[in-house]
Amino acid sequence: MKVEFFAGTDQGLKRKRNEDAIYSGRNGELYALCVADGIGGLSDGDKASRTVCDKVGRWCREFSEEKYRGFGDLIESAVNMLKEANGAVYCMSEVPGRCGSTVVLFIVWHEHYAVLSAGDSRAYMLHRHEFSLLTHLDIWDNVPEIAMNLPPEMIRTNKNHGKLTSAVGIHAELNPNVRTGMLKKNMRFIICSDGLTKVCHDRYVRKQLSKIGAWFSVRKCVESSINEVLSKGAPDNVSLIAVRVS
Repeated sequence: MKVEFFAGTDQGLKRKRNEDAIYSGRNGELYALCVADGIGGLSDGDKASRTVCDKVGRWCREFSEEKYRGFGDLIESAVNMLKEANGAVYCMSEVPGRCGSTVVLFIVWHEHYAVLSAGDSRAYMLHRHEFSLLTHLDIWDNVPEIAMNLPPEMIRTNKNHGKLTSAVGIHAELNPNVRTGMLKKNMRFIICSDGLTKVCHDRYVRKQLSKIGAWFSVRKCVESSINEVLSKGAPDNVSLIAVRVS
């Protein structure tokens, strides 16, 4: 199967700097695509996100088929790499834990794919009529005790609504979410920071994915999505990577 991808990022219209970082690379049969979003309100968000993507890039470049007995070994290696990134970011500021970044890492190896995440950046998949959010959102709203015991309106109006419960660097230890699957022809994916989802709902993402192949290239998908965010005021940095399997 052929894998096409394109990545793009924009500072937006309200932020003084871009604290998002992206990495997209290939090494043989391995594809590693990453979006990291430096956490606003903490120090050096741009350095945190770059650190994450630099770690992913080094991991991809050092990949060799001989290192791994199977896809499970590869995923274990990727998890350990993100844990190393977590340690580096955690110690980056004078006060440990005062610097952080979300991460979504999308990996393709032969017929397998995996999504590793921490925070509220997202990965979506469309295949035929199945549209899925592949990432767990690590926010206060989704803590089981909260989700099960508070009504939606109380969650939406609580001061902790949307507060991150996990991300790279905000705690001494990181256990990223992992989701795996098998690649199929005509699968399409978008990996993005919340700069996209703050202003464009899931139905917009689904529509964009549905156009890839028929109307859009992966590049056109990324560029038109960023333009849509800019047209709506772009209150945050926005980054995304579009992927097509054919």
